[in-house]
Amino acid sequence: MNRKTNPDISNMAPGTALPRKSGELVFHDRWERRAFALAVTLCEQGHYDWDEFREHLISEIQSDPADPSVDHNSPGYYEHWLNSFERLLTEKGICAADTLTKGTPVK
Repeated sequence: MNRKTNPDISNMAPGTALPRKSGELVFHDRWERRAFALAVTLCEQGHYDWDEFREHLISEIQSDPADPSVDHNSPGYYEHWLNSFERLLTEKGICAADTLTKGTPVK
């Protein structure tokens, strides 16, 4: 099955762009790949517009008091991704906040 990549997802602006190495997406742990896939899949299914997720991600990254310049090649990027995704899921009523597991993601 050939799948066409949404250019809004694959070409996000610097500051929120997906971590890449030699053009390929970089994931440090399996949970990062899963969080990415879930966010993209639900968007493709029409549960929300990509710009809604992107705005949450921008806000999450900018609110990071530890390092506002966030190194997108570190695992911390997907922690921002997951927090943004969880917030969007609850705002959209896709998932109740109490059903989301908080803490360290499963590796």
